[in-house]
Amino acid sequence: MFLRLESIDPANLEGVNKSFNKPNEGAAILKNMADRGIYAITSFIFGMDGDTTGIADRTLQTMQSWPPGLPVFSPLTCSWRIPAHAAIGVWYNPRQCVCQR
Repeated sequence: MFLRLESIDPANLEGVNKSFNKPNEGAAILKNMADRGIYAITSFIFGMDGDTTGIADRTLQTMQSWPPGLPVFSPLTCSWRIPAHAAIGVWYNPRQCVCQR
């Protein structure tokens, strides 16, 4: 099962209007799935505005307490406007990116 967790930092998720993702509940959810023979592909994005030096190490450290799975890591890419939820008109421009038109 593919789980788009995106960040282990609740403040990052809130900053992109994804506070419905609950990283503090990740371990319990993944354990419940693993107990039923379901293993997750977990997806993370690095480069969000709240990310600081060491976010990759902190993410790995957090994941080490989780059941086995397949993590996927992606950088947040810069473009003039990133359609986070284009269907509802929400656009996200990361502050740490210098976007070129």
